[in-house]
Amino acid sequence: MIQRFTDWRKRLIIAFTLGAKKEFKYGSHDCCLAVCDCIQLMTGTDLGREFRGYKTEEEAHKFIRFYGSLITLTEHVTKALEIPETFLGRMGVGDMGVVRGQEAREALCIMSLDGRNVYSVGRGTGWMVHPKTAVLKAWKI
Repeated sequence: MIQRFTDWRKRLIIAFTLGAKKEFKYGSHDCCLAVCDCIQLMTGTDLGREFRGYKTEEEAHKFIRFYGSLITLTEHVTKALEIPETFLGRMGVGDMGVVRGQEAREALCIMSLDGRNVYSVGRGTGWMVHPKTAVLKAWKI
């Protein structure tokens, strides 16, 4: 089980601010690792440590396909770290989920500070904003 630092909200603001300036790049700021970076800043735990190191779209998709889908990969990681699944209605600020992103692909997302929208990373710079209702599955961080 992971725990948030006492100043997690300030850390999340920093992560969102930094992420807003970054351009999409596989293996550093993509639909998985951007959210893992936010959670690492809030908790000190790197959810992406098992799969960091890929550099291309093909490598990323190969790793996801090994688990079947991004949801099953996320289930694998969260189970190993004892991170509980949560009902979408109970998803709070800083919690993680999977949303249908650009080109109908699954993407990790994180609950924004307003508690109504989630952020994910798509191709381009910064965060994509989705309504909380677009989340397919969620976990309590």
